[in-house]
Amino acid sequence: MISMSLDSRKFENIIDYEKQEIVKLIEKAREELKSAYSILGEDPEHALEIVRKLKSTVIPEIKRKFVEAKSRLKSEILSLKGELATISNVEERRKIIEQMEELRNSLDDFEDHLEDELDNLEDSISDLKADIKDILKEAKKRKSIVVRVGKGEVSIEKTPSSTVISSIRLPREDAEIIDLLVEAGIFKSRSEAVSYFTHKGIEANRELIENIRSKVEELKKIRENLVKEFKT
Repeated sequence: MISMSLDSRKFENIIDYEKQEIVKLIEKAREELKSAYSILGEDPEHALEIVRKLKSTVIPEIKRKFVEAKSRLKSEILSLKGELATISNVEERRKIIEQMEELRNSLDDFEDHLEDELDNLEDSISDLKADIKDILKEAKKRKSIVVRVGKGEVSIEKTPSSTVISSIRLPREDAEIIDLLVEAGIFKSRSEAVSYFTHKGIEANRELIENIRSKVEELKKIRENLVKEFKT
């Protein structure tokens, strides 16, 4: 239990421990999510099983651990409140009240951080589930699905269509705007909204992009010539 001698720094250490334990579970879930991406092209049904397990078992377990951690931390603060009742000195009471406020702020930061992490994880799982269902529908119409896995990203190219599905990260403010447009019914899904604005952004900067494309082609030729010269 917290005593009156326990300052906010010591409480921060307790919070850090609880946070690390839950973050470990979140990171493990993200690894499973990556594994679902990695097999998406060759076995989308298995990938869907992984996603369903994450939604039905893993996420609820993480949330349970999160609730238990919050309960333990709140009980520590309440124990300090109980000690406050035994103090009659006004100055000592003021100091303990200030200390309790610091602890509550630390607990609020703890909750906000992990709630954001959980929200991002759940959003990624939901988006992947929607993508898998789209791919399974497309698979019935097409004979092949080609998967390209690059460092730091996973994308799925569906032939003969030119559509590519990519996992991306958005700033929270942008994601909220996307969600607003989906909720309003302007777009059917996040993927559709992001695709729309990506295309509009590219079209608006077509001249710049074409200039970059030509420069990249020049760089490729320079590199090829350098390799040839080096080998000869």
